[in-house]
Amino acid sequence: MGRARQAGFILVVEDDLILRESIAAALRSWGYEAETASDGVEALEKIRAASPTLILSDLRMPRMGGLELLKELQHELRSVRCIVISGEQDRAEEFEAITLGAFSFLEKPVYPERLKAEIESCLVESRLGHPAIT
Repeated sequence: MGRARQAGFILVVEDDLILRESIAAALRSWGYEAETASDGVEALEKIRAASPTLILSDLRMPRMGGLELLKELQHELRSVRCIVISGEQDRAEEFEAITLGAFSFLEKPVYPERLKAEIESCLVESRLGHPAIT
């Protein structure tokens, strides 16, 4: 897990328990540290306690969804990368997520090889010094 410790950890924010735990298990199998949250409210608590390197967030969740989470991160001036995942194909929300600083927007179902490639691209860009959400 040397790479994961250098990169911090990835926070998976998803209201579907099975999907949330499946993604976290995949991340761990790829050598990353992974934490989970069931919505944006719980995610903010975890982010404030220990800043993740990357957030994988569902778009629509109870209490606080992915767009609201991105807005809160901007408001708090937290520099963190985010990949948004959604089961709905809504180009306006995709555009808003990218405008709010999301690295990318993936549609469900999320295929492991695509997710892994997006994570690696995001982390490489992060190491190259490209701006995150600020």
